[in-house]
Amino acid sequence: MEKNLSSNDKESSASLISDVKEVDGAEETEDAPVGERPRTILAFFMFGFLLYATYSLIISGAQDILQGTLVPTSAVLVANIGPYFSVTLIAPYFVQRVPYFVRVLTVFFLEASGLVMVVLGKHVSVKLVGVGFSSLGFGLGELSFIALTSFYHEAAVRAFSAGTGAGIALAPLYYTAMTTWACIPPNTAISIMAFSLVLLLAFYGIMERKHTYIQGTQSQQGTYAKVPYKPMDSEAEDSKPRQALTFFEKVTAVKDVLPIMFCVIMAWIAEYLIIQAVITTIAFVDAPFPPRDHYQYYIFVFLGGEFFGRSYLIFFSYIKPSWVPKLIIRRLWALAIAEVSILVFFIFAAWYRFLPSVSLPLILSFIAGVIIGIMYVNMLAVFTEIEDSTQREFVLGYASAATGCGAFTAGLLGLVIEPWLRHHCLKVAISSDYCFTRSIGSVGSCGT
Repeated sequence: MEKNLSSNDKESSASLISDVKEVDGAEETEDAPVGERPRTILAFFMFGFLLYATYSLIISGAQDILQGTLVPTSAVLVANIGPYFSVTLIAPYFVQRVPYFVRVLTVFFLEASGLVMVVLGKHVSVKLVGVGFSSLGFGLGELSFIALTSFYHEAAVRAFSAGTGAGIALAPLYYTAMTTWACIPPNTAISIMAFSLVLLLAFYGIMERKHTYIQGTQSQQGTYAKVPYKPMDSEAEDSKPRQALTFFEKVTAVKDVLPIMFCVIMAWIAEYLIIQAVITTIAFVDAPFPPRDHYQYYIFVFLGGEFFGRSYLIFFSYIKPSWVPKLIIRRLWALAIAEVSILVFFIFAAWYRFLPSVSLPLILSFIAGVIIGIMYVNMLAVFTEIEDSTQREFVLGYASAATGCGAFTAGLLGLVIEPWLRHHCLKVAISSDYCFTRSIGSVGSCGT
């Protein structure tokens, strides 16, 4: 009998050890990919992709939106950033009370209806109101999806960041290919994007919704089997219902991350001034393309660099997970200084016209894009390290306010800086055609 008990005990112990190894296998295998299910990672990637694709598509189509009018191009930029900034600044103080499904549905409605107004509007004022609707959806969507990542493994925020980079890089390419190479009317290209936004609802439907488990009241005692297992020593607090932060606690949370947010604001001001106000006044006589095409190449390499910068952590999280903690950059002030330095260089180049060819501006545009992409993903990575889960959710949602503040401020400054540089160029340049990277006249598809 004792032998049988001993044998049973050994079998039970071996089974228990085997179960523990299966649960904690990720800890034993240093380089094994850990995190969420592929469909959840794909969902977060698509959330970021669709939001930023819509945003950059509007920026790419600004001239077509304002076709036939004398309204400054910056009007589209301000309309595309102003409501976004307002939402990201105010909404984090109350939006946590709204269920995520309602938020996603609202984002879809605002984004889709905004694009429809841009397509069907006969007057530029209606089109700009449509841009504003889309901007509201963009702001609500970004803060909501970033906050949603706080319920998941760190791979979720990396996937969202990679998706934003892909949206930023591919939407301008899509719009240029459709309207210039394929000769498809701009309204058709924008309409296709409006219909594709239904994917927001589709991917929210297929993802694993852990946030619904955590946010629930847990009044039904028989449903705990549906809740995924999490080690008690590392994430026990995430299995409990989250208590809402008080107003004072929210102010304190923002105060704790103010140094990081200040660096982000400065970097985003530099980014948007570079691509919207400074390099728009730099063109070269000996370039293999006309002045108008300079900006197309500048923005393409810049956004391509930003895509690489935003995607590097998600790439290494699957290729070499053990490297990811070492690759996170916490000194964001260094990245901000680098971005501002490139802006200052471009301002001097636009004023003194000392660059010999278009090669160096293209290279620096790519580097500036990489820096801003790296800064974005590391900002989110640093915020995910906040221990208190409720505070982490709030701060992640508030991160969008910093980027919105920087972009909106740059938009206002650009209204002064671009004309200032262009007017100076007209006094010193051999030909006025190379003081502006825009065709003067009506804008249509296929370069007509």
